[in-house]
Amino acid sequence: MSMSLTGCGNIIPGPIPFFPTDLTGLVTWFDATDNATLITGSGAASSWSDKSGTINPITIGSFAFEPTLTTINSKQALLFDGANDSLAISQSPISSFTEMSCFVVFQNVSAFTGTPIFGIGTFGQLVMAIETSGVQLILDGATMNGTANTSTPHYFAATRNTSQIAALRIDGVQVATGSLGGATVAVGINNTCAGGDLNSGWFCNARIGEIILYNRQLTGPEITDVETYLSGKWSI
Repeated sequence: MSMSLTGCGNIIPGPIPFFPTDLTGLVTWFDATDNATLITGSGAASSWSDKSGTINPITIGSFAFEPTLTTINSKQALLFDGANDSLAISQSPISSFTEMSCFVVFQNVSAFTGTPIFGIGTFGQLVMAIETSGVQLILDGATMNGTANTSTPHYFAATRNTSQIAALRIDGVQVATGSLGGATVAVGINNTCAGGDLNSGWFCNARIGEIILYNRQLTGPEITDVETYLSGKWSI
């Protein structure tokens, strides 16, 4: 908590900073600005730790697959080359779900439909992706698209409730909604991957700054809290 002093000597509390850990249900949090979560060398990253503490660090399969250090609006991020760069682990933060909320900060370099930014489980169970005209949520094998300028930085949010209604949001604005996926989404194989999907062999050519996943649909005010945090931090 920050504090400020008035001229008459009274102490007035300042705003309390928000962090993703302030909300219940956090199961994944990757933050490229936090050097303590990265193992780097020669300008590239070989490991990225989950700040929620749910899963072990995601790592490379070989040296050739390392994403390089870059920036998004002057904040440190990771650049994935679209050919083979990825960070992954044979572990999933959840085995199945009926609801969820996921947030990703990214900047596209080049994309084709269904290029994965982040995913868990079997390909198509939960994937946050870039497509040629914007963003895409792949959930339980079904897709939902939202239009966005793909050359500029964005924070991209996807939510789903227990009634199977999903919504896509870009930079705080809802761009798509509708029924998506089965009643319960079984994640399938244990897998968490940033920058691509090892099961499909698809990889993204994009900068990724932050990934946040909750195992429930956040309320409207909670979504605003996370989006305000991301907007202020990444100057989007």
